[in-house]
Amino acid sequence: MSAGKDLLAEAAVRASTFDFSGAEELCRRVLAQDDDPRAQALLRAIEHNRSSCLYSLAATGSHPEAPGLRQFCRRLSARARNILWRSGKMAGSFGVRFEKTGMVVTGSVYDASKRVHLFINELLVASAPIEPDTRSLTRAGTFVFRIDRPSLSLFPRHEKVRLAVSTGEAMLRPAVGGTFHRCDWPDGKGGIEDAILKGAMLTGHHRIRPPAAPEKIDRWLDAYEKLAAFMNETRGKPLFLYYGSLLGAVRDNRIIPYDDDFDVAYFSDKASPHEVKQEMISIIAGLAASDPRMVIRLVNFFFKVRVGKCAIDVFPAWHDGEVLWSPWSTRIECDGDLLKALVEHEFHGRRVLVPARAEEFLQQKYGAGWRTPDPAYRMQSLPSLSYPFRRIPFNEDDRTRIVEAARGIAGGGAIARVRLMKE
Repeated sequence: MSAGKDLLAEAAVRASTFDFSGAEELCRRVLAQDDDPRAQALLRAIEHNRSSCLYSLAATGSHPEAPGLRQFCRRLSARARNILWRSGKMAGSFGVRFEKTGMVVTGSVYDASKRVHLFINELLVASAPIEPDTRSLTRAGTFVFRIDRPSLSLFPRHEKVRLAVSTGEAMLRPAVGGTFHRCDWPDGKGGIEDAILKGAMLTGHHRIRPPAAPEKIDRWLDAYEKLAAFMNETRGKPLFLYYGSLLGAVRDNRIIPYDDDFDVAYFSDKASPHEVKQEMISIIAGLAASDPRMVIRLVNFFFKVRVGKCAIDVFPAWHDGEVLWSPWSTRIECDGDLLKALVEHEFHGRRVLVPARAEEFLQQKYGAGWRTPDPAYRMQSLPSLSYPFRRIPFNEDDRTRIVEAARGIAGGGAIARVRLMKE
């Protein structure tokens, strides 16, 4: 049995470095001697990882050699040398900590890899870019994976799960302790393997979620149609798909499988952040008065609208004469018409609006590679000084103004709940 455990341990390492053929061969050697459920589970993980869009992303990434790096790093501190070597390359290390908000996996990489990959019980759940560490004399980089607390209910409460981090060529060794970690949250119910095998992965909002089900997509589109009708009737402003929702509609003609929100926008004719904010306050007040069943959340400089079990993000966009602005990460030097002209687009059996120059916008927003799916992409905000509207985010006074205005519009009737939140 010990020999079988050793083979499975090696198979797990190979699976986590994408050597699927080698891992599968070792699993079958174990199964030839004993019908080990662990080997069966690993075979299922291998098959899932092979078909994962995260693996497709990893397979297209390059891992160039770093000549002389190993010899140079030998002169560093003992801590820097305390890593796992595989294939003649320095890999790195990682650590796990638990906070009130969930689990955080952080680490460093000392080779030339561009990405790291997170595995739970040999199942690939996330891929993240490596950020250069400017304090290091080597080609060191850092990474972080966060899993929010609600997602930890997928972890079995009284059992340990195996966490592994890989560059795709080498496994990273834990900085402290072993690779097995107990996630004893009070609401732990288990089912992590089943969820991931059904397509769940770590989303940009730190949740382990499966692709959106058809009924959820229908609820998103119902909410979009409701808000679009309100904007047209009361403000004369068409509402169009935006950010990840626009990207999915134009590139794949479907919701991005690993996206867990729905983004829409309207184009403001205002030219300054202050004017845009005042207009947004007026829009939100009218919306709150229109349907008391809604919940509206003010987030920095945009707002979220929850209708029933569905929430969508609503962003303003405007042009100041030189630059197109939109929270939380858009600053594009272009003409003022980039988002003005809209066209109808069929999306999951519904008619939605998208910018006529959507492809131009997406290239400006996401870069030349926007047509290639990237589950590891995380929207980055620009430096604070580049964002004039960072100085005037929504505050409690704004919420109070919105509530008072909504009550006035509703004539004393019920209004939607308006909350202030930080993202």
